[in-house]
Amino acid sequence: MAGKTYRLEKTSFSALKGWRADAHARAFSAFLKSCAPRLAPFETERSRQNPKKSGKNRYLKICRAAAKLGENPGNIQARRFFEKYFAPYQVSWKGRKKGLFTGYYEPEYKGSRQKSKKYYVPVLATPENLVSMVGKKKPKGFPRKLTAALRHGKTLKPVPSRAGIENGALDKSARVLVWLADPVDAFFLHIQGSGRIILPDGSTMRLGFAGRNGHPYSSIGKALLEKGILKSNQLSMKSVQNWLRSNKKKARKILHGNKSYIFFREIELDAGLGPIGGEGVPLTTGRSLAIDRRFHAYGLPVWLDTQIPGENGEAYTRFRRLLMAQDTGAAIRGAIRGDIFFGTGKKAGEIAGRVKEPGRMYVLLPKKRKS
Repeated sequence: MAGKTYRLEKTSFSALKGWRADAHARAFSAFLKSCAPRLAPFETERSRQNPKKSGKNRYLKICRAAAKLGENPGNIQARRFFEKYFAPYQVSWKGRKKGLFTGYYEPEYKGSRQKSKKYYVPVLATPENLVSMVGKKKPKGFPRKLTAALRHGKTLKPVPSRAGIENGALDKSARVLVWLADPVDAFFLHIQGSGRIILPDGSTMRLGFAGRNGHPYSSIGKALLEKGILKSNQLSMKSVQNWLRSNKKKARKILHGNKSYIFFREIELDAGLGPIGGEGVPLTTGRSLAIDRRFHAYGLPVWLDTQIPGENGEAYTRFRRLLMAQDTGAAIRGAIRGDIFFGTGKKAGEIAGRVKEPGRMYVLLPKKRKS
């Protein structure tokens, strides 16, 4: 998919501004999370007796070396590890070396497992008859841009859009996991793809991404700009949310403009761990990155050189850091495009909502030589 306009230009670690100053031990911890599911199948007696068969994969060899290094190496040890086993390449796309970087987080909202006057906005589980159409031949007449379908016997039909689902089109086939109090909260839960729900008894329910209706994603922020409702210098997650809550009748139409709809599943996860990303491993605050999988593989280290806006227009700070490609998202499209995971809760959301910045991207690929 990368094509002729996608290029990787080999560079050196000394050319990466801020490389030696990074907290590489934190990046290494995130890297171990990507290694865990890859190492597990090879921890059998058979694989130990036949190391050549399981050692052909260079990434697997690197994961084994990481496991030997242990869970808590120092920053210098971790930096030397990455320098030993990887080589950095700058990403360019259509002749450009700068792309766009944004932020996301795991929100916390109040909700209830029972519907009531206060809690009336449903969060849905995946319909049992939902079928992914990614990479599959579509039936004649099936909309080309849709990537999911509902199976009815031998027939595949398009999944309803957000408007259709919110108007009850899936009431008989999609189970309600939890009820929220605010449709804006529900919408932004969809945008983030995961969340923690604080139930009336004080317990916490974790939700993770389970599927989508297959309709293309469209930005409501862009829609508000095009309609002249917000100006570009006013645009942030907070300003969008404030407008939606202050204009409930108009907001419904704006929200339905994004036809994409996300389904969730309840997950059991240690409270100290981040949500599960697309790679299937827990995300790490400030060290996990959502990428476009048409260009980049899960588990690869990625060096970012961008900036983070301060609160209320305060000075920007440089963001030069090693992250792991561990997630993806419908809005993450492009070779030099990334979404930085900033953690859980309100404070993380405030930071993530401010980030929409240009920057450079370098992928670290396994060295070909034997190490």
